[in-house]
Amino acid sequence: MSSVSFSTPDGRTARLLAGRYLDRLERRDGRWRIALRRATVEVGLTADAAFMNSEYFRGMGFLKGLRDRRDLAYRRPLTLEETPPDHRWEGPEKSA
Repeated sequence: MSSVSFSTPDGRTARLLAGRYLDRLERRDGRWRIALRRATVEVGLTADAAFMNSEYFRGMGFLKGLRDRRDLAYRRPLTLEETPPDHRWEGPEKSA
């Protein structure tokens, strides 16, 4: 399952698309590789994003996905010790 979510520039509305990757794998030079990838869209939602802006949500310290190479998916090695400040949803008291 894969999903893509984003909010409108004003942060009031969230949109979510979720679907699946359908992959055909092939072994090449002793390594498995994706030879063909198809994608489905299973669900599309639009919702009020107030929860993501709530003190409760931001106080939980969840990691946030970034749409560039700063995203934690690019970190090697991935560790628990190092989390840059802009990688967390933070409450008003932490964002100043």
